[in-house]
Amino acid sequence: MTNEPMYEKYVEVSWCPADIKAIRPNWSDEKCMQELERIARWLEETQINSGWDSIEYLIEEEEEEDEIN
Repeated sequence: MTNEPMYEKYVEVSWCPADIKAIRPNWSDEKCMQELERIARWLEETQINSGWDSIEYLIEEEEEEDEIN
């Protein structure tokens, strides 16, 4: 058994104005930052929900495989 903390982070997702710029190259850097600030909370919530859905699905899938084997 390791001495790593139980709550160590393993996955983090982040977005930056350059990500917005990649899909709206004609926007100014300031506009990209404003848009990211506007949608930041929505991005955070959807990423959290998607993460929980993925964790649950993958654990259930693994448990089903264990039952078969």
